Amino acid sequence: NSTSHSGNIVIEGTADQTIENTLGSSSVPQGSVPNIVINKSAGKLYLRGILQVRGNWTHLSGEVDATTHSSSLFIRNQGGCEFTSSNKDLMALNNLDIFRGQLNVSVPIVIKGNLNIRQNATYNCTATEDLMHVRGNITIQNSATAPNLPASFTFPNQSGGYLVLDGVTQSITFSNAAGGTIPRLRIGSTSTTTLASDLEVSDLLEVENGGTLNLSNRMLHVKGNTNNSGTINSSLATVQFIGTDLQQWTNSNGTEQTIGNV
Repeated sequence: NSTSHSGNIVIEGTADQTIENTLGSSSVPQGSVPNIVINKSAGKLYLRGILQVRGNWTHLSGEVDATTHSSSLFIRNQGGCEFTSSNKDLMALNNLDIFRGQLNVSVPIVIKGNLNIRQNATYNCTATEDLMHVRGNITIQNSATAPNLPASFTFPNQSGGYLVLDGVTQSITFSNAAGGTIPRLRIGSTSTTTLASDLEVSDLLEVENGGTLNLSNRMLHVKGNTNNSGTINSSLATVQFIGTDLQQWTNSNGTEQTIGNV
């Protein structure tokens, strides 16, 4: 149990290794880990259980397997958690829960499970490519008094930075009935994503060839451009264009696009 998160644990064995926590649950994790440095020249590092992180994670080398045992990282560091990796594909996570903490990353994180963002959480990505790849469901517990994300939480709206959903069957849910905001959203070629809440895309919306965005009976607010090479199911939904500049909807999937209400 590390509350000061000032110490370092360096993982550098050449055989398979495991970091495991058998205490607590996803809602009330017990125990925490300090600064972790992963520097393996051979073998895998397996993550098991609910790992509450109060320090920094630095991935220098070696493959990390967080999915075999369906582990979760629970970020809870008011002072900020730095997550650095030499290769995002070698440090893919299973479930990520950001709770009352700040997560700073230098490369896009790949989440093979679910992303849960709670109130008073901050996510900062300094990468010039995609912000995050999520292959499970996204649940954002945003403010009960405002439709946008909590004041302390934003997906950075940088050039080229998309939140990418590239799983199979996925959903986006905001706790606020009024929905929430994602600046740049890309639905990947393998994903069928369903809106469980109203959504505002404040910059760019992209659906790749083979991908599907189901709007259900929700409202999609669009401030920027939409590039649809896949399928947008919207016969029961309302698409509202709210940008102050010239907007463009490009439909390049070769079939007619049906929109319920505009």
